[in-house]
Amino acid sequence: MGQGSCQPSPRMEDLFRRCMEQARSEMEDSVTLQDNTVENVQMTGGTVTGLKNFHLTPPLRCACNRNSVTIFINLSFLDITVTFLVTLLDDLLGGLLGQLGSGLARLVGQVVNLLVRLLAVEINVVITVEQRLIPGSTCTVTDFKVTRISEIRILDLNLTPLLVGLLGGLLTPLVNTIVRNLLERQVRVIITRNIERLTVDRSMFTCT
Repeated sequence: MGQGSCQPSPRMEDLFRRCMEQARSEMEDSVTLQDNTVENVQMTGGTVTGLKNFHLTPPLRCACNRNSVTIFINLSFLDITVTFLVTLLDDLLGGLLGQLGSGLARLVGQVVNLLVRLLAVEINVVITVEQRLIPGSTCTVTDFKVTRISEIRILDLNLTPLLVGLLGGLLTPLVNTIVRNLLERQVRVIITRNIERLTVDRSMFTCT
């Protein structure tokens, strides 16, 4: 088979859709995060929920090679929630948190504790799969990459827009990294294990 454009068949799409359903059934919807300290921000008691809320996003794409086919799978993870207790020095935000006047913050000396929930609205993942076209060969996952996190939104905090903006600017990059690492490490293992049980044969695609 020479190189050329590739058209996946409905059978291939069905194969990977069922594979994702099986992977979902093996996953925990919620995981506990390790405590983490970055500069003047400490995050403890963290959890991530909603990991099962993902689906295969059509269309499936493929590319024909001389003795193999490469398949590109798009996944969308929707509404993943990250919750943790964040402890930060009051002077980190210029003393503004000390003026909250609400039950959400507890001042202990110069330390502020806030229970924070953040929502990652949509996360896009691209998985690259290689299938060698020799008898007995199964799929190999060669790449699993978070390509986009569309929005991270702070939930439930009765704060002024200024404080939400300050906290968001501080926490969004940290949550972005947490979610990215979680998907590209722990979640990847389960999805990869299921994909690498599969065999894509020549009847599942056409090359031109």
